[in-house]
Amino acid sequence: GNVRSAWKCEPTCLCLFGLCVSSTTMGNKTSDLQGNAAPTHEAHAHPHAHTHDEHKTSREVAPDEAFEGLFTPLDQECLGICCSELNSNPDPRGALMSSLALPGSCFAEKLCERFITTSPVSQKELSTLVGATTKDHSSRKLMLLCALYADQQGLFQQQSIDSLLYDCFQMASISTLNEPPHEALNASVFLPSLQQFSCKEDNFTLEDVRNWFKKYLTDVPSCLTNYINTKLMRPYVMTALQHLKGPDFDPADLDTTTVNVKLLHPPPQLLPALSDRSYILKQADLYALAMVEPKLQASWTRLYSSSSDGLSFQRLSSAVVGYKGCTLLVIRDSNRHIFGVFAAEAWQDTGFGGSSASFLFSLSPNYEILRSLPSVTNNHFTYLNVKGLGGKPAGIGMGGDMRLRRIWIDKQFDTVVTRASDSTFEPGIIGSSSDSPTGLVSVEMWGCGGLDALQKQKEFQNYQNKLLEGMRKVDKKAFANNEFDREFLLGGTFANGVERREDR
Repeated sequence: GNVRSAWKCEPTCLCLFGLCVSSTTMGNKTSDLQGNAAPTHEAHAHPHAHTHDEHKTSREVAPDEAFEGLFTPLDQECLGICCSELNSNPDPRGALMSSLALPGSCFAEKLCERFITTSPVSQKELSTLVGATTKDHSSRKLMLLCALYADQQGLFQQQSIDSLLYDCFQMASISTLNEPPHEALNASVFLPSLQQFSCKEDNFTLEDVRNWFKKYLTDVPSCLTNYINTKLMRPYVMTALQHLKGPDFDPADLDTTTVNVKLLHPPPQLLPALSDRSYILKQADLYALAMVEPKLQASWTRLYSSSSDGLSFQRLSSAVVGYKGCTLLVIRDSNRHIFGVFAAEAWQDTGFGGSSASFLFSLSPNYEILRSLPSVTNNHFTYLNVKGLGGKPAGIGMGGDMRLRRIWIDKQFDTVVTRASDSTFEPGIIGSSSDSPTGLVSVEMWGCGGLDALQKQKEFQNYQNKLLEGMRKVDKKAFANNEFDREFLLGGTFANGVERREDR
């Protein structure tokens, strides 16, 4: 829908979009999302009309006051250069939309329609656009992003939900991988969880969608921020530095590790980089999980895969024990359900452990995130017992108690049991949730704790190997402290050895 027209409605419509500081009417202008005067109806009707500031160069216009204190000198220089570059084109506004364009999307057109009303593009309006998408609070960035895809009544149908989800996916992929995603996003898997926030099945309000994002795809505002910085700010950083530091400044001499400017550092990684292929997860699955938990936006190391290592509980446990970091366990059962757990802490071979930051997830047939219950007072988040010590069952699981775990795979490693509720995590369908065994088809364990966690695991494994080696090499002399013990316990062992050496 045309979101721009919604901004010409009554003040109550502004509150519906949740983007204004107040809904006070000021003459023929209403306050916009920053609390400043929004363009009049006439300005909307003539988006390319020249203003009284047209004779000024774009670099002479100060940033919007709402974000003025948030822009560094380097930010402002980048904005000025970007504005000059845009205005060197015959159609500056069109050039801006081209810079922000997503393949097959109207995102750039909607965003420019919201913020850019002048041609040439003024730095003030460009600053407001960049400020609202990169400097504002994440909840307001989320509301702005959602509002771009709502219709004139502030409602969403399935098609607009599909567009919003896929465009966020594109922003994450382009700003991280510098290319659009190579696969589609099956938005239908998200709808059942979204319907929990609405009393209607066929459309959703802006508030429904925003609340759903806050629970299921929490970090989506970072996609918007990264994308705008990648397209409008980072390309001009080095040129801006030369303007600020003088023409003799050599970018090669810049130590970006000591300069406290975000634009000088590589953009945050939103999509995880995998050490090896996943036989279960698609790129869209990686995106969905990374948007839930920022720790999953780092590089992943494949610790175990049944597709390459075989279905073996022993191999899985050997791969995960000693890994000192967060992990992701992914399961596919014989009913084609894909689900698992994010373990926020290292697995302990002592039974239950973990922390409340752990959560269960389902990726297929429906998308679901089930976090720990606020009322939980124990640490029954993850369970691992390799050899069944202490009279406890051998296997791996999550949630519940010693008798009934939410997800359970025993040491036979051929079936998985899932339940719809337990005393640790939120209720919801995970896997078959039939309380009875379902065939286990594929399992993967990914380490998401970075190089430090891998190094600690190697140190642990080296220590374990030394212990085993020491147990194999029994020092026989340790058992024989005197001549009687040597003769009684060891007989002619040492004498024979001496004789053999003498024979040589």
